[in-house]
Amino acid sequence: MVSYVNTKKKRKKKAAYKGNDNRGGMLLLIVVLLLLASTVTVKSRELKVRDDSLKVTEAELQNAIAEEEARAESLDEYEKYTKTKKYIEDMAKDKLGMVHDGEIIFRSGDDSEPVG
Repeated sequence: MVSYVNTKKKRKKKAAYKGNDNRGGMLLLIVVLLLLASTVTVKSRELKVRDDSLKVTEAELQNAIAEEEARAESLDEYEKYTKTKKYIEDMAKDKLGMVHDGEIIFRSGDDSEPVG
């Protein structure tokens, strides 16, 4: 009888020990999962903030691109204008003071430029 009782007690101890060992593993697993979840949450928030700042930068750069494209278009128009006869006449009048035959120039009295 003694051996039967001892065997029964040993089995109960083994079963109790297995349950405790399993609880420790489960606790460790839960702690690891909580750490992993918190790390993922923190990193996702950081990425959200970075994404928002990059969206603002992208919008600013898109505006700058649009402004530069408009500037390039106006420069193209100016380049076409500089190749016309009207541009040459305007520059001759402004820079050299030249006029067409038969044109009359009216100047105010406070012009200090000599008439040539």
